[in-house]
Amino acid sequence: MLQSSSYYMQPEPKPHNPYQDPRYAKYEKYGDQQELEAEIERDAKLLFKKKQLEKIEGFTGYFEFMRPDFPSPVYYEGETYSTAAHAYNAAKLIDPNMRRRIQKAPTLQEMYNVARTIEEPEGWTHKKLKVMERIMRDKFRRSRDMRERLAATQNREIINFLPDKSEENLYWGMVGKQGQNQLGKILERVRQSVHDESEMEQWMQNNFNLVEGRKKLPSINLEVFKDGQLIESITLENKPYYVFGAHPHKCDVVLKHPSMSRVHAAFLIDQDLGVVLIDLMSKAKTKLDDQTLEGCIPHQVKANSKQKVIFGLSTRVYQISIDYSKMQRAVEIEKKNLEREMRLLEKLDNVDNIDMDTLKSTLGLIKQDTIYVSNLPYSVTEQELMELFNDCGKILSIRMPENKQTKQNRGFAFITMADEKAARRALNYDGHKFYNRRLKVNQAEKKAEIEERRINGEDFRQGKGEALKNDDRESRDHRDRRDDHRDRRHRSRSREVRNHRERDNKRDNYDRDRSRERRNRSPRRNERDNRDQKRNDKTEKEREIKKRSVSSKSSHSSKSSSSSSSNSSRSNSSESNKSSDIENNNEQVIQEQIKSSSQKQKVE
Repeated sequence: MLQSSSYYMQPEPKPHNPYQDPRYAKYEKYGDQQELEAEIERDAKLLFKKKQLEKIEGFTGYFEFMRPDFPSPVYYEGETYSTAAHAYNAAKLIDPNMRRRIQKAPTLQEMYNVARTIEEPEGWTHKKLKVMERIMRDKFRRSRDMRERLAATQNREIINFLPDKSEENLYWGMVGKQGQNQLGKILERVRQSVHDESEMEQWMQNNFNLVEGRKKLPSINLEVFKDGQLIESITLENKPYYVFGAHPHKCDVVLKHPSMSRVHAAFLIDQDLGVVLIDLMSKAKTKLDDQTLEGCIPHQVKANSKQKVIFGLSTRVYQISIDYSKMQRAVEIEKKNLEREMRLLEKLDNVDNIDMDTLKSTLGLIKQDTIYVSNLPYSVTEQELMELFNDCGKILSIRMPENKQTKQNRGFAFITMADEKAARRALNYDGHKFYNRRLKVNQAEKKAEIEERRINGEDFRQGKGEALKNDDRESRDHRDRRDDHRDRRHRSRSREVRNHRERDNKRDNYDRDRSRERRNRSPRRNERDNRDQKRNDKTEKEREIKKRSVSSKSSHSSKSSSSSSSNSSRSNSSESNKSSDIENNNEQVIQEQIKSSSQKQKVE
């Protein structure tokens, strides 16, 4: 059977028209090809613009405030500049006159003309990124409006597009698709710190040379006066900066006056300037000895002048005193260490070929061959210690300090071994039981280390810290074991009590059920119950009869009392009537007498 041609012959494919696709249905109304292409081009531009909104490409228009030459004051190394570009170019210079020329330049063009004549100092390539970040952070710290505008860009990528291709432009921005865009990355870091609310702390750390280490920090004492009376004393120590303001979480000292800003002012401890006071762009300002402070500019606080600070419009006066004694002790220790190192270097200059032992002795490095043994019995002898540590290696000397009064040893000894390996083997005897005592064996320390610990206020007795740690560890382990044992006993007891209780409950229920069944089954028990029931019924009947007799007697007595009360009431009423008649007669007699007397007077 022949198949029809329509079965295997495929129809000719129609040419694909993209504008008849459902996705392009809106373009069907355009009959003219030129109008259609113009509409598609407009849509493509809108799509491209939408993609551009995901990035900030170039600092123009609304984003012009990100430019380094945007008019915004910047403080750098004791001077205030009109823009960040002025400060950056001045940072390349050491000559103060040239810096002043850049600072006083009236226009950007004149500033750039001076900057072109500047030669970059040595090492500037490694320094310029840090300088620019410091300047840009100071710029945004001084303007809350610019911080808010920068934070409003959210997480969009910031790209500094520049037109001319040069080495400097390729470093700070991008030319086409080339460049490192370091300025855009700095702005993104500043924006992230604004989002994290850590912008102020990072500004302090980047723009000031803060003192590091508690030993070098002075203590700041503030005496608070109100109406001439001392009401409070505040001590600030152990931190390189302290923030004052109304915010309870961001500030070290909370100020509750209504005129205070959230972060109002701060004390900073700078390595070069010492203690400085900074107003953090507050609205009500800060006064130091009746001088209003400029925002975000450090003002040095004198040590012993007892200067006075007033925050905002508050009536409280804060009198400042600074104690540099701890800082001076740390400087003296550091100075002694430097002098010792200088003497050692002078000794080494005169020696050409030197072995390791001579080098150690020259540098004052004691071999780690001496151990410190404590918790010894007072009666121990050197011979016994020699026999105890003889297995570790050769012993050169044993020194046991004695008590001058009792002439006995003081419970510890210094043992010098032949080499460091023998000393390390002897350290394994730490905790060894010797005459019912646990020995404490540690490495002997140098006198310089002990002296430094004494100056720092730490416990300088040899090996005491480690011994205390071991004692604490042993007592803690014993306490843990005791508590675990006690908990196990408590759990076991509670489990036994619970099991006994459940068993007793089950037994009681079983016994009650069995006794109930037994009573129902035994005939003797039933007879006895019947007799008891009859006896109880009889007693109840007798009680009812007694109650009835008592109630009848009480009713009879009540009737008699009622009759007597009625008779008494009658007698009382008769007596009252009699008394009333007598009173009426008396009144009549009195009235008659009055009438007769009045008639006599008339006759007369």
